[in-house]
Amino acid sequence: MRTLLRYGLATLLALAVAGCSSKSTTTPSTTPTASPTPGVSGDSTTVTASSAGQTLSLTDQSGNVIDFTFPEAAGTVLLGTMLTVGVAQTAPTGAPASIARRVRGTRGPLTTGTFDDFITISVTQSYTLTAPPGIVITGVTANPFVAGTYNVQLGQVGGSSYTTLGTATLANNILTYSPSANGTPPQLPLVAGTTYIIQISM
Repeated sequence: MRTLLRYGLATLLALAVAGCSSKSTTTPSTTPTASPTPGVSGDSTTVTASSAGQTLSLTDQSGNVIDFTFPEAAGTVLLGTMLTVGVAQTAPTGAPASIARRVRGTRGPLTTGTFDDFITISVTQSYTLTAPPGIVITGVTANPFVAGTYNVQLGQVGGSSYTTLGTATLANNILTYSPSANGTPPQLPLVAGTTYIIQISM
């Protein structure tokens, strides 16, 4: 009986030690996981729309940093309205044919020149901007912008054509589109369920 008891105690002790060592190897990590900052290094961001206007930044596939200045709203922005802005260097599905491409008379893939950025804008509830957003694109040193005319056009997914908004100026490898450069800019109604496209191309 004593031998059995001694054997049983030894077994229980061994199991307890094994249990302790297994717990020590599965301690959960306490290192916090950083969340990505929207709109800084990605190609799209969604934020709460502001009636007072707001500034957003994105980066296109070439590494160019794009700053958007959305003007104040012409009226009320309903509470909870979300604004989504994206940028790509290829036309989104359903985009109208480019004015630049039509003038050149080319067919096939969209290749309007040496530069194309397509900015998409959508909202969850309709409101109107007092003007199109101002746009500043800071080019990367390794891939500078070439001298020339950079057209700024407005269209929408599912639309048949673009409307010319003006041109962007180039200085020190920075492209700048100012809506008020050619007088009072038009208001820009943003309708929920519609994706608007601003194309900047050379």
